[in-house]
Amino acid sequence: MCPSEIPLTPRFRTAQLEIEDEQAGSAFALRSRERYLARNARLQRDKQEQAEERQSKRANHAAAAAVTAALARAKSKHRPSDDPPPQ
Repeated sequence: MCPSEIPLTPRFRTAQLEIEDEQAGSAFALRSRERYLARNARLQRDKQEQAEERQSKRANHAAAAAVTAALARAKSKHRPSDDPPPQ
């Protein structure tokens, strides 16, 4: 068989297309993985921020309750309970 009869160009084109398809698939997989990791990091960060916000609100609420209790104690010490309140 004569070497000029061997269909090398179509084989090379087919092989090149297969390589390009494989590279495109791996690039798509890489982008998908990066999106997945970024999403997980964002969700974890949001979860942490929400926990910190809840803790801050609890601390503010506890501080407000402590102030209210202190004011109530101060008022009860200032005014004896057996005397009628001034009018």
